[in-house]
Amino acid sequence: MERKIHQFAASDKSHPASSEIYLLLAELVSIWFLGFDMRDTHRHLNSRHLHLMTDDYSILPEVGHYGCMVDLLSKAGLLKDALELIRSMKVEPNNIIWGALSGGCKVHRNLEIAQVAVKELMALEPNNSGHYNLLVNMYAEVNRWGEVGKIRAAMKIIGVEKEMSWI
Repeated sequence: MERKIHQFAASDKSHPASSEIYLLLAELVSIWFLGFDMRDTHRHLNSRHLHLMTDDYSILPEVGHYGCMVDLLSKAGLLKDALELIRSMKVEPNNIIWGALSGGCKVHRNLEIAQVAVKELMALEPNNSGHYNLLVNMYAEVNRWGEVGKIRAAMKIIGVEKEMSWI
């Protein structure tokens, strides 16, 4: 597939269908990279796929590609690397990106980076009680009851209520 894309890129693009075919091929390669990243998440803990996409194929990574990388770095406990990647992204990080980081923080008990992720999540989804509760639970685990009280008071003022569990 890679060779075909390079051959196409070198061919005459004057035909009107050429640009549509090129866009379709670029989209397919983008999807291929996304699948490759998801399949390889636990074997390759670096961002070489993102560099390969941009440097070799001139495809800009989308939020889904970054999401895979943040998720794999977070699950591996490389939370500083994940945060650094988020800060260097060429696209605006969304709730999925910050959620992947906060999930890794919960698993690896990193309160410092969790505060950063949850702050961003609260800005994106101010009425989502899950974000507040994640931080409340992490503060409670380390006996920072003053912080627990502040967050619960803020939730009350804002009107955010703890949602019922599905369990």
